[in-house]
Formats: sequence, C-alpha cells, structure tokens
Amino acid sequence: MKRKKRKRFSFQSNNKFFLFIIVILITLFIFFMNYEKDCRTDMSCFNDAMELCVPANVISEEEGNIFEYKIRGKEERSCLTTITINQVNSASGQEVIDLFEGKSMTCLVPKGTRVGETNDVLDYCSGPLKESMYELIIQKMYTVVIQNLGETISELSEK
Repeated sequence: MKRKKRKRFSFQSNNKFFLFIIVILITLFIFFMNYEKDCRTDMSCFNDAMELCVPANVISEEEGNIFEYKIRGKEERSCLTTITINQVNSASGQEVIDLFEGKSMTCLVPKGTRVGETNDVLDYCSGPLKESMYELIIQKMYTVVIQNLGETISELSEK
C-alpha cells in the first residue's frame, strides 16, 4: 500500500501567510484610525466623540443658522475642531449673511468640553469666523455708543 503524502506547510508559506495577515491588520488599523464618525444632526453623538477626541462631524441648526462641527484629531490635551457656518438665517439680513456665511474657525478645545452647550468654545478658536463675530460685535457697540451719544448731547443742549 502506498502512503499518501501529506502536504505540509513550509516555513516560507507560513511566513507569507503571517505577512499577509499583518498587512491586512495594519490596513484595517489605519482605516479605522482615520475613519470619521458621521453624527448627522445628533449633537450628543458628537459630544461623545469629543470626550474621546476621535474624528467626527455633525450638522447643527441653531436659530435658523446651519453650523458644521468637525473633530480633526488630538493635539496634546485638546481636540482640534473646526466650526463652519454653512448657512445664515435669511432673516438676519444680507450684511450679516455676507459677514458669516461659509466662514470657519479652528479651535483647540480641551477634551471633555461639550460643544454647543457652552459659550466658552470661542475662547479656544481662531480664524475668519471668529474675526467676523468680533467685527459684528464692534459694529453693534458702535451703533449703541452713537445712539447714546446723540441722546446725551440732546440732554446737555437742553440744559
């Protein structure tokens, strides 16, 4: 009786197999490290991602304005985040729309900060959107000062 030869894996074929598995695992690791979680309109989903500082995005509507928040990744103890105003409420007027629409700012937000629930986020940001916000604040303050100055001058001239 002839014995059937059993085919054994050679050392070389085992190496190729393990190398193939390692390449697959590294590829999956890179894919999932760069995977951006789409929270759609769920701000709590986005804030959960903020806790871990993992890439994510969310679209939020606040007072008729549409914001897009994106976590880009970690930087030391902060999350690198961008905030963009995609659409400004049409009732705001053309001047405000021109000032804000399409502008964004980059923020280094401390891990664990819940975006959208605090006004402190602006302290960690820089960019065209923040500059536009300050520009609008200055314009409004100037208008108030001029109005009050006019009233004060009227009161002084009556005396």
